Amino acid sequence: MELILSLRQGDGGPVDTSGRGGAVRGRNVAAVEGRLPGRSAMGFDGARSRVVVLPSEALTELGGVRVTTWLWVNEVTGRHTIAEGYLSFALFVDADRSIGGTVYNGFDWGGVRSAPGTVPLRQWLYLAFTYDGVDTSTIHLDNVLRAHEYSPFGSVLGVEWPYGLNVGAWPDADKRVFAGRIDELKLWRRRRTPPGKPG
Repeated sequence: MELILSLRQGDGGPVDTSGRGGAVRGRNVAAVEGRLPGRSAMGFDGARSRVVVLPSEALTELGGVRVTTWLWVNEVTGRHTIAEGYLSFALFVDADRSIGGTVYNGFDWGGVRSAPGTVPLRQWLYLAFTYDGVDTSTIHLDNVLRAHEYSPFGSVLGVEWPYGLNVGAWPDADKRVFAGRIDELKLWRRRRTPPGKPG
């Protein structure tokens, strides 16, 4: 897969270090203690925090997706968004501390969900959600497979205007706001191969 976003806390706020030139806007995101000494993480207040990455060529041509993140969950009081590309894909923690990853193919949402109680609180976790763009979704937590789903769902649509890719909150409003810290979040894509071209 191709890396198209690498989000972390910079000196002046959240930044994309992927080199893809993603336009990043942080709102009510605090610089907090990170996973590594001397490094800050993005702090989310559970009420109004979010990071918005505006749609770009890379975000609007997806197909398959992989999201990886180091995160620290302070509390879970309902569904809390980790990352959601508007009309494209979503990764979240639910009230029962399960992890869900879903994708949108233009007709319906589908995806994968872990068992309840999967997410421990107040410790650093490495989370990975992958959808291959054809039929297979997985969720790994600390490099252990926690959920797997096979469903021929097809290609993921790209991230749409007007909301773009939101980290830490539901794109449409101050709802489902994440409470905790995100040290880094990376997004990969697997573009669908046009007919007649080698894969």
